[in-house]
Amino acid sequence: MAIHRNPAILLPGILLYAAAIVRAQDAAPLTDPASTNKIEALLSSGDSRLVAWGAHYAITAKSPELSAELLDLAERWQPTPPDPSPDDLDSAELNSAKSNQAIADHSDAYDATAAVLDALIQLHITPEASTLRNLAADFPNQVAILMTRLPEDEAQALSLEFYRLNSGTRPGKHEIKTRGAHNLEYVSAVLLAQHPPAGFAAGIFSSIYTHATITIIKPGYSEAGTYGSGIGQCCGIDSSHHDWPLFGVYQLSADKTEGYFVLIAGADPVYAGRSETRHVLFDGCANFSFLVFGPEERRRFVARWLGKDPDDLAWEIETTDTITFRSNQQVYEELNKFIAHEQEKYRATAAALGARNLMTVSEQEESLPYLDLTFKDQRGAGALPIPEPSSLPAHVSWPKQP
Repeated sequence: MAIHRNPAILLPGILLYAAAIVRAQDAAPLTDPASTNKIEALLSSGDSRLVAWGAHYAITAKSPELSAELLDLAERWQPTPPDPSPDDLDSAELNSAKSNQAIADHSDAYDATAAVLDALIQLHITPEASTLRNLAADFPNQVAILMTRLPEDEAQALSLEFYRLNSGTRPGKHEIKTRGAHNLEYVSAVLLAQHPPAGFAAGIFSSIYTHATITIIKPGYSEAGTYGSGIGQCCGIDSSHHDWPLFGVYQLSADKTEGYFVLIAGADPVYAGRSETRHVLFDGCANFSFLVFGPEERRRFVARWLGKDPDDLAWEIETTDTITFRSNQQVYEELNKFIAHEQEKYRATAAALGARNLMTVSEQEESLPYLDLTFKDQRGAGALPIPEPSSLPAHVSWPKQP
């Protein structure tokens, strides 16, 4: 018996099947083995998705003939513009379709360039320093990896530039940085520490911020306590572009991690890991793993230069002292003795660095670490705050009043 199917019922299924074929064709623009010419056509297409596919196929083809096209694409990256200020644009313009489309286009361009950089890393093709400089703000992890492959003198010069750029005015204070700039700062510092250029050791030493908690008590009072803090941050990578290829994004770590490769060997190793995605969240959180180059890390560098373990240094990042209050003047006098004692330790370290030709005589006094004071007043209710003295030793900060 013949079976008659209603065309109205069949049509939706046919359309869905056809749409699936179109999506499959869109997802993989080359269905046969990719030739160099076809890959070059994708890379030069001007379409972000096709460029990403070209980079994807370039890794598979491993053809040196594609180096020039990949390098040209990396060189042509336009850095991400700063977020517009409400003072510059009204809310209507900020939310306009044109503005949203521009953001989407730049996000796609970001993904395409990430795919290109992945291809350069996988194929061991190293861009020039000027290209890495242009890419650094948006792709710090990839730039950090590629920078280690430059000739030593070029890597040293670029590392010094990145270190100075990212350190800021108070680099030992753990200021928040965006888009992984802390990673680039850290890798740059590790490279520079291997053969410190003039002034680098002084810069590291002077950028260390130590912290002293001074407990103020009444006569006859005893105090004990514990202190601790911790922060955690986690963000991820999205894979929503179904018609884009998988490409590699990179994470950096100072700890040996399964699946990571050694980026920098030695006393302060750095490791890099690769994971795959089709779309990087363009929200400033793409570089979700970060290396901290804070006071303890800088102190570790100083100890290495002196051939010591950090625990063998006479001074620490966190210190405490207790002062029994009798008068403001008496507190100032005892506090100055404490500060002088700590700074003498710093001067001994500076002199040791000088003896190793890592610091000049003039740098030794100018480069002492900063000492930030915090007071823990245990005198009870009604005690008047201790006012800031008329003068403090250099490199010492008094806590701001709430």
